Amino acid sequence: MRTIIVDDEPLALHHMSDELERIEELEIIGKYRDPFLAWEQICLERPDAVFLDIEMPGMRGTALAELIIQEFPDMFIVFVTVYEEYAIEAFELNAMDYVLKPIRRERIAKTVGRLLKAKQEHALISTPAHKTKMLCFGTLKFERGGHKPYSLKWKTFKAQELFLFLFQQRGKAVRKEMLLEEMWPDIDSKKAMTQLYTAAYQIRKMIRDEGIDIQIVNVDEGYRLEIGEIELEVELWEQGLKAAGVITEFNVNQHNKLFETYIGGYLEDYGYIWSEWERQRLQRLWLEQSVKLGEYYLTSFKLKEAIVHYIRLQSILPTHENSYFELMRIYDQLSDRFSVERQYELLQTMLFKNMDCEPSAQVRQWYDEWKRH
Repeated sequence: MRTIIVDDEPLALHHMSDELERIEELEIIGKYRDPFLAWEQICLERPDAVFLDIEMPGMRGTALAELIIQEFPDMFIVFVTVYEEYAIEAFELNAMDYVLKPIRRERIAKTVGRLLKAKQEHALISTPAHKTKMLCFGTLKFERGGHKPYSLKWKTFKAQELFLFLFQQRGKAVRKEMLLEEMWPDIDSKKAMTQLYTAAYQIRKMIRDEGIDIQIVNVDEGYRLEIGEIELEVELWEQGLKAAGVITEFNVNQHNKLFETYIGGYLEDYGYIWSEWERQRLQRLWLEQSVKLGEYYLTSFKLKEAIVHYIRLQSILPTHENSYFELMRIYDQLSDRFSVERQYELLQTMLFKNMDCEPSAQVRQWYDEWKRH
């Protein structure tokens, strides 16, 4: 069970962490003294449970709990405090448990037992065993029932490519002649047709054996891929972008989740020429949203969030020159000369390696003026 701990007192945070780490069923994925930082990480990491102090500066634990309940109603909350009088307020917020400090090992064990039982019961009633999501950013993977994404073990590379080509054309009839020209252009047509039939058979067997609700239907001298009860990450992501609206303090976490969902270009790991147009289209949408999110952090003076954002953008799209420039300007505001120089060096290396050119005149002028300060 993935768990986050929030307590503004260092000793209490350390003690709670020590006690929980003794329990093998728990995985501590974050420990935070700042409730605002904790909230951002809860939105990103989506833990199963949060152990939460009540009295904290800036934001009370009950206020943070209300945010969690509103956004993630299935997340378990355990309040930890020295004040017994907060018990009624805590349980009105539907907390799983209420633990008094100082923490006793046997009391924590009892709490964890309740959490594990509740999670198991919730899984039985709310997570359909057949629920599957298809992931296409970076590489093809499937996710079932919220478990770790997994890859399919294809018999041949061509079976995988044929499946993904038909997926990109999902809902449309694709003639066999087009498939032969696209995937087997350099071999005898009779032999190519045999390979097409073999690949189609392998696809059907694979998705049937894996219980994936997708069908390859024979139509009009060709095939049509039909999606059943399966979620498509790409479609959900694009719909999310359209619905997200203007970035504000109230929906910035939603925008950040959309930004983080994009872990690489559409089917990028395969390098299929036929998927390049769709890859570029989706990348443009992501980059437009990324620029807006970066501008929001900068205009809101959230420099730490902006740094994390631009480093992430840089790791996904290292050829995006502006991410280096924005980081240079942020580090300048923080008086971090080493990091400014480092970003300029990284930019120079990237441009020389990928485009055999120098940074733009604007960046060079800014950097030269900065060096003279």
